[in-house]
Amino acid sequence: MSNEKFQQSILTTNQKLHRFDLSPYLETYIDGLGMHEKNLKGISIYPNPAEDEIIISSPQEYDGKTYTIFNSKGERIETGTITTTKTIVRISNWLTGLSYFLSIDNSYPQTIQFIKE
Repeated sequence: MSNEKFQQSILTTNQKLHRFDLSPYLETYIDGLGMHEKNLKGISIYPNPAEDEIIISSPQEYDGKTYTIFNSKGERIETGTITTTKTIVRISNWLTGLSYFLSIDNSYPQTIQFIKE
């Protein structure tokens, strides 16, 4: 966006380029779910891609916290509780080829993405 100097204008402000970062407001539109992989310190999912199960590896501070898994359409697939530093989630009956997103304690938009083979 710019303010331009008009030849027949009363205002004689020089042209200046203004930059706006609207990504915090447009994340939902830019990314299908508006989720990004960030701020889940110490959390990892393996194997990735996975066939039968995933393991959520987490520091002890996450014990007792709720995890939610969404598909790429934003539909909630599973909710559970992290009970140890290695929580196993069975995914064998989930659709293959889709990306899934893990969120912990409704930490939107803090997620980790994984793929079901």
